[in-house]
Amino acid sequence: MTANGGVDGHRAAVRSLIDRQPDHPDLLRRLCLAAVDAFAACGCGISVMTADGTQGISATSDPVSKRVAELQFFLGEGPCIEAYAAGRPVLIADLSDAVARRWPVYAPAARGDGVRAVLAFPLQIGAARLGAARHAGGPDHPGGCRRLDPRSSISGTGPSCPRPRGW
Repeated sequence: MTANGGVDGHRAAVRSLIDRQPDHPDLLRRLCLAAVDAFAACGCGISVMTADGTQGISATSDPVSKRVAELQFFLGEGPCIEAYAAGRPVLIADLSDAVARRWPVYAPAARGDGVRAVLAFPLQIGAARLGAARHAGGPDHPGGCRRLDPRSSISGTGPSCPRPRGW
């Protein structure tokens, strides 16, 4: 298989995940819902950010994800802000007290909303940084999903991340 064939196959798999979501005019919300299914997450959010400090939420999969995303912008700390600033993924399997030192206000607040794990990825095209996407998981999340495992979510293997069909 050629490299381009592999890319086309991945695009087709992502498109299939999005197309299986309930009909909704907001493509980014459908993308969030597809990410929840693909990564066995409880919730997902896509945020836009700029170097001048402009921040906003573009889409979320559910009300809890929206509230947790808003927390980051209100508090000025959290995984999406860090992923955007550093230009690298932030993978936290357990928002325990140890992580609370990293985000002393965000971590306890997110745990209060039932979030136990977060995966945040910078959204970037070439040198243009656009924002970040965040996946959340935890047994106390109203979505009732399993624990997110950063290793399996990245590789697409393991019990907490069924690999999407066609990948």
